[in-house]
Order: sequence, then structure tokens, then C-alpha cells
Amino acid sequence: QLIVGDKLGTIPETTPTVPLQRDLEQQQKSLRLKPEAARKVLDLDLRQANDLARSHLLHRLRLLEIGWATPGGSRTAKGTFHELWEMQWVPELPIAVIAASRWGNTIFEAATAKAVELSGEADLLRLAELVNDILFADLPDAVGHATRMLEEKAATANDVGQLLEAIPPLAAIARYGNVRQTDAGMVARVLEGLIPRASIGLPGACTSLDDESAAAMRARIIAAHNAIRLLGNEGLWESWLSALHQTALRDGMVHELLRGMAVRLLFDEQRLPVEEAARLMSLSLSAAAAPASASAWIEGFLNQSALVLLHDDALWGVLANWLDGLNDTHFTNILPMLRRTFSGFSAPERRQLGERAKRAAGKPMQKQAETRWDAERAALPVPLLRRVLG
Repeated sequence: QLIVGDKLGTIPETTPTVPLQRDLEQQQKSLRLKPEAARKVLDLDLRQANDLARSHLLHRLRLLEIGWATPGGSRTAKGTFHELWEMQWVPELPIAVIAASRWGNTIFEAATAKAVELSGEADLLRLAELVNDILFADLPDAVGHATRMLEEKAATANDVGQLLEAIPPLAAIARYGNVRQTDAGMVARVLEGLIPRASIGLPGACTSLDDESAAAMRARIIAAHNAIRLLGNEGLWESWLSALHQTALRDGMVHELLRGMAVRLLFDEQRLPVEEAARLMSLSLSAAAAPASASAWIEGFLNQSALVLLHDDALWGVLANWLDGLNDTHFTNILPMLRRTFSGFSAPERRQLGERAKRAAGKPMQKQAETRWDAERAALPVPLLRRVLG
């Protein structure tokens, strides 16, 4: 501190400066945002006109890559009216202001011009994020251009993964845009075309995937699922659930991790009765299924949450019977994968699972031993087998 210090110097007001810098200084004064060398947190209430104008300015500066402020944990996505920023003025920022002056003479003009150029170069996911940034910065001239580019690229995009990744940021705009007094109607129209296309392509996009690609696709699907639910659009929601149902039933083609996840999502939304979920689980965990495939299905179905096992006796019974039916070799092979799946549960969940398994020790096996073997049914295929085997 003795050598460097923490105070900012000043230059005379008569010193020549670029128009963009003068506009920034004027807005700093009118909005009472004093540049300071010390780091501080700014809490904005977007219901207040002055704080909303501050938010617009800070978002425009971020578009221009003038790093005076960085988001410090915004709570707007939760539906509140607060926004947090970490503020610190450093000596390098005047150089960034001069570099950004090529976009325009005012912050508004420069941010608009740069946003328009970025929208022409961005891919689908970056466009979705860019529309979000433009709306937060309140740049109406750039919104229309970026939205048109988004509609064009969404209409021609063939990568379902990109479509899924674009849904959450756009859904957040459509759901919470009114918090910032912005018009999210154009974004809602984009979603009305994008979500059905993603739904149609979902089952096909989940086929022929390796383990790494399936894990990445699962993250995209879960994020898109939560975003579509928030929209409250019944038509889009039904289209999406229909795609999940097709994904869950496409046996042998869709990766087992994704099939299990699709069954779990439908079960949570009460679109699959417990009997049907238990039947699909039993088929996927049968003795004919490879241990690795069965383990992937379980990992997708449990989805890092043990609550469904703790509260549903039928599904607990199917899983317990499957584990009981594994021979020593299969159990040894599948144990590392099961440990990986169950390690994602919280400590209380694992403890409750252990307590329930301890209470049920012996009971499921005894009941299964009484009903597993039916001598009369077992004798039915014997004549045919004798003919086939000679």
C-alpha cells in the first residue's frame, strides 16, 4: 500500500477525451455511480427507476467489454427484483472505453452497434444468451435484429443438442422478462417454434451415443425439462412429454442412461403410473440385461435422488429382487457402477436406504422364493423344447 496505494487520481475536465468517455462520465454522475478503486457490492432493486437505469448501464458496459462491474449472484432468476454487482474501477478501464468508442459516441449507441454485429456471428446457443444480454441492457433496436437471427438459425438448426441448450436461457427471458419491464413476446414466439422441433428430434438424438455423450445429453434434457415446465404453455408441455415417452420406450436404441432418466421424469410428472414404471424397470434390470446397461438405467432413473426409492414400495421391491437375482460374477462386475450411482446421494439419504434395507432383510427374498417357481407353468414349454432339441 505504501508503494502502490489505493486512491485514484484525476485529470482536469478540460483534457480532451473521446465522446464515449464523456457520455460514461455524465451517466456516472446522473446515476450516482462513483468510480472507486475499492471493491464493493452494489445491490439493485429493479422496481426503482434509478436502480433499473443503473442495471441497464452496467449490462451495456458488459456488452462493450468494459469490466467495471461483474454480476455477483443475481437473484432475478428466482423471480425477485434484486440484482447484485461487484464493482471496482481499475486504471485499465479508460483504455477499454477508448477501444469501445469505435462502436459509437454514446454507451447506448455503442452497445447497440456491437450487439447487432455479435448477433450476426453467433451460433444458436450464443444467440440465446445474447438476446438475454440485450434485453437486460434495454437495447430495443438490437433486440429485433438478434431475435430475427435467432428465428432463422433455430429454423435451420439440425443439432438437437444445440436446440436443447438454447431453451433454458430463452425460457428464463419469457418467464421473468417482465421483472425488468422488457417485452419478452418475441422470445416466446421463438420458443413456440424451437421446442416442438427439439421434441420431434429428441428420440433420434438419444440413439447411438457413448457413455460420455449420453451424460452430456442428460444434462441438456433435464435443464430443458425444467425450463419448459416453467413456461406454463400446455401445448409445448404436452409435446415435450410425448417426446420423453417415446425416448423411454425405445428399447435397444436409446442409451440406457437416457431411457432411465426419461422414465423418472415421466414418473415425477405423474404421467407414468407406478405399475408401468415398475414394469419398465423390471424389464431393464432383468437377467438378460448386461450389468453395465442395467447400472446405467438405474443411474438415469435415480437421477442422484433416493427419494423415489424411499417412498415407493413397488419400485423398491423391483430393485431389491433384481439385486438378489444377480450371481456373484455379475454382482462383482456391477458393484463399482452401483457405488458410483449411490455416491451421488446425500448422507441422510444413504443412511435411510441402509436402514430400510436392514428392516427388509430376508423378507423380500422369502416372499420371492415362494412365488418365483410355478411347476405347472414351467412344464408348458417342455414338449416344444423336446421337439426343437430332438
